[in-house]
Amino acid sequence: MADNFTHFKPVRIWQGLPIKYMTTFSNIPRLGIKAIDDEHKDIMLFLIQLKKTDTDKQKITQAFLDYSANHYEHEELYMARQNYPMDESHVHIMEHRRLASVIKKLVEKDGGILVQESIQKIKVEFLTHIAIYDKMWAEWVEMNQPGFRNPHY
Repeated sequence: MADNFTHFKPVRIWQGLPIKYMTTFSNIPRLGIKAIDDEHKDIMLFLIQLKKTDTDKQKITQAFLDYSANHYEHEELYMARQNYPMDESHVHIMEHRRLASVIKKLVEKDGGILVQESIQKIKVEFLTHIAIYDKMWAEWVEMNQPGFRNPHY
């Protein structure tokens, strides 16, 4: 399984992507935390790959699930290291669990291969999560750890 993840992990060459992909990235709210912003772009690339390809969809779907789970853990590790308040952290983590459950149910409904309608639902859920939960966290970071965020990278 790790080989599938490595093989299908999106390559971070955004500057070389056609303009239609860049407009997709412009829809992603930036947090100013480069590692997390990069992971958000990677997740969007997975969704683009799933939407555009007819081959290896099951492998790409599994890689997307693995990558998403790792992303949630990465965010949660950041929150813990920054001493993000327990109440807010708990709500954010519960939202990760809810989002993972929604995605898992869509994958199961689609027979292990995400279909267009499910991909669109995941995109909306994902962007909503960033706009609400991740933005609240990033704003807390800016207020409590000035200089950690870099909105100009």
